Amino acid sequence: MARVPLEPGRWGGITRQELAPNVWRARATYRDFAGVVHKYEARGASGAEAQRRLEDKLHRAVTDATSDGLMPIAPDTRMNAVFDQWVTEKQAEAQVVPQSMEKYVGVIDRDLRPALGQLRVRE
Repeated sequence: MARVPLEPGRWGGITRQELAPNVWRARATYRDFAGVVHKYEARGASGAEAQRRLEDKLHRAVTDATSDGLMPIAPDTRMNAVFDQWVTEKQAEAQVVPQSMEKYVGVIDRDLRPALGQLRVRE
């Protein structure tokens, strides 16, 4: 049976390994909100210290991913919030002309919001 993938914004089990006397390494994989898996590691004088340092790195990765003003999209996120986020991201792109943005927002507001706006992403 296939392994269930990490949920976005989560990390897998942390492993510890003693590399030399007083040199430990802790490792874990982290899946960002775009679905990309990253490998993280940290070292310390003990297994616990290496793990604490790794957890600090992982917490910063989650914080950095959500500090750009955009919320992470989760299975429970309403489609209206997804539409709003998409519009925000498109407006930040320099190559999108105003006429195109007006057209995109019109289609979202006229067609997509009434039909799908209150659904959750997983639905």
